[in-house]
Amino acid sequence: MKRIPGKTHYYRQTDPKTGKVYTYYYRQFQYPDGSAGYQTYAKNKADWDKKVAKIIEAWEKAKLGLVVNYPTATFEDMRDEFLANRKKVKALATYKQTKLYFDNKIMLYWKDMVVSKITNDDCQRLFEKLERQKFSEQVINRTRMVLNNFFIWNIKNHKCITDNPLSDGLKETLYEAYSKTQEGRKRKYLKEKMLLDFVDFISNSPALVRQDILLVYYGAIFHGARRGEAIAFQDIDIDRSNNNLHIRRQIIPDGTVTLPKSKKARAVPLHPLMHDLATVITMNQVCKNSDTDICIDECKCIPSYTFKTKQTETTGTWLTTTDSTTKQNTLMKPLNFVTKHHKKIVKAFKEEYPQWENEPLNFHVFRSYFTAVCVVQDMNSMKIAEYLGQQSVDTTFRHYYFDFEKVNKEEEVNPHLQRYDSKSVDSKTNLVRHSTSM
Repeated sequence: MKRIPGKTHYYRQTDPKTGKVYTYYYRQFQYPDGSAGYQTYAKNKADWDKKVAKIIEAWEKAKLGLVVNYPTATFEDMRDEFLANRKKVKALATYKQTKLYFDNKIMLYWKDMVVSKITNDDCQRLFEKLERQKFSEQVINRTRMVLNNFFIWNIKNHKCITDNPLSDGLKETLYEAYSKTQEGRKRKYLKEKMLLDFVDFISNSPALVRQDILLVYYGAIFHGARRGEAIAFQDIDIDRSNNNLHIRRQIIPDGTVTLPKSKKARAVPLHPLMHDLATVITMNQVCKNSDTDICIDECKCIPSYTFKTKQTETTGTWLTTTDSTTKQNTLMKPLNFVTKHHKKIVKAFKEEYPQWENEPLNFHVFRSYFTAVCVVQDMNSMKIAEYLGQQSVDTTFRHYYFDFEKVNKEEEVNPHLQRYDSKSVDSKTNLVRHSTSM
C-alpha cells in the first residue's frame, strides 16, 4: 500500500491478481479521553468520520455499561430467546404462565414493535387497553410483571435496551405488596426459638417420630438438605472418617431416584446428632439369621440399592424406609413422608407449643435455619450456597440469607442441644464449627 502524493491519509493499493487499483482513507483515531485508537480504513474522509463516530459511541456506551447487541430487534425477534431463558431458570409452571401472558397479552399488540423504542407511555397505553377489555387487575398486574422481567432480562444481557421503560411505570401498590411479602417472610423465618423447640420436640417423641423419620429432619435442619434429598440418605453417605454427610441423590415425587437438584453431589459437615442417630439406625440393621450379633457391611439379608450415574455407582442401604418394622428396606416417596409423617408431627408440635400456631414449618424453613446458622458463624457465602446445593449465590441472598431475630439468646438455648464440647459446637445453634470450611 502506497501513499498518494498531495492527499493526506490517502493510500493506493493494487490487487496482485486482477491489477485493479483501490484507494483508501487510512488513519488512526483518538478516543475522547485522549487515549490512542487503532488504524481505521474507509473509502474516503466522510466514511471514515462516520465509522469512527460509531466506534467512539460504542466505546462511550461500553464505559457506561450501555452496549446492546440487537438495537433494532422486535418483540417477535426476541420472544424465543427470552422464553428459553425463563424455561431454563424458572419452574415449569412459572415458565408456562410467563409464556401464556407474553404471547396473549404482549405479543398480541407489540409483535412488530422495536423493543428499544418502547417508552413508558407505550406501556401505560398497553395496560389501559387491557383494562378496557375488562381484564382483571390481577391479570394486568401479572402482564406488567412479565413485561418487567422481559426488560430486565434485556438490560442484564445487553440485548435491546439500556433503560427499563417500566422503571417509573410500575404501580406503587405492586411494590408495596412485594414489600409486605418480604416482611412477612422475615417475620416467619427468623424464629430460632421455634426451631429449637421443634428439634427438642421431635428428638423426645419416639412414639410419634421414628428414628429414620427423625433423621430426615436432622438432614434438613442441620445440613440444609431438601426434602427429596433428606429421605434418600443411605448408610454410605455418613462419612465418619472425614466427618461429612454426602448428599448424593434425591427421590422425586414419582419415586424415581435422581441426582440432587443441582445435578451434582455435595458434602456438608456432619452434625453430632446426625452422626449418633445414623449410627443407631445402622446398628439396628442386623442380620437375624447370622451367628454374629452385628452384621452391617457384609450382610446380604438387608436389601441394598444401587444408584448409577454417568460418573459413579454407589450401593447402600436406605436409612429412611417406608416401613421400618420390616426388612424390605423400600425407599420412601416425598408424598408418603408428608402425608403419613410430617403433617401429623407438625400438628402435634403446635398443640404442645401453641405460640407457634401460625408459623410455617416446612423444609424451606429448615434450610433457612441452617443458612442463618452459617451466617451467624460468618461463613463465606459461596460456601453456604455450596452446602445448600445452589449454583448461584444470588439465590441464597434472595431466599435464605438473613439473621436471627434479636432476642435474649440465653433464654432460647435448648438444653438438649448443649451436650457437646463448646469448642467444636456453637453454643447458640449447635452446628459444628469447621474452621477449614469457612
